[in-house]
Amino acid sequence: MKYQIIHSPAVADWVAKKVELNNRHEFGACYSIGVGLAGRPVAGVVYNWFREEKFGNDIRVTIAAESRVPWARKEVLRELFSYPFEDLKCERVTAFIREGNTPSEKFCKHLGFRKEGVMRRAWDGKTNAIIYALLKHECRYI
Repeated sequence: MKYQIIHSPAVADWVAKKVELNNRHEFGACYSIGVGLAGRPVAGVVYNWFREEKFGNDIRVTIAAESRVPWARKEVLRELFSYPFEDLKCERVTAFIREGNTPSEKFCKHLGFRKEGVMRRAWDGKTNAIIYALLKHECRYI
């Protein structure tokens, strides 16, 4: 299978629908990268909430994908992680996951993210958010 990397704001719309947001504008200022197969998106990543810090930048990541498509190949992940770690000089990438979203937690762990904690009622004012992060030196894809 030949995957295409897509650099387009339309990817953020696709991810927003997958994670049940109204539209990409709920991400605020963001950059998105998609993975396409046979002309249709199968995965997308949205980077937002960039924070420039003295000892290493941080950015938030939201990942959405078709559940049964094996898109997460090393060459694809290299492309997705080179943006924050190489282009933006981030020291960390942070993911917030709705408590109870076990498939997302499992996927983040598979990518090398580590659980850092729980933000009580931070997802929607009622549901907890689980914080995961991947540090640059832990990323095996760059």
